[in-house]
Amino acid sequence: FMPGWNLVGLYGTNVKSYTAESILKDITDYEDINFTAVNVSRWVESRALYEALQRDTDSTVYGLDFPIELKRSYFIKVTDGEGNWEPGIE
Repeated sequence: FMPGWNLVGLYGTNVKSYTAESILKDITDYEDINFTAVNVSRWVESRALYEALQRDTDSTVYGLDFPIELKRSYFIKVTDGEGNWEPGIE
């Protein structure tokens, strides 16, 4: 990740299941780097629009808590922190 918008996709076996809210929390709470992830957005083809979940600095959440699907891409906005993040394994 770098500060700004990052295009992210999850893949592989035994990757932890995430929702929009839980992936922002997991990235922000990542043990090795102090990331601050504040938004995750997805494109919904059938509705021709973006859906998003926004998390403020006081942890107030706005938007839809949608499931993060494997092999799909999502825009994640990071305001602080730079480096690699790895999803959890189940």
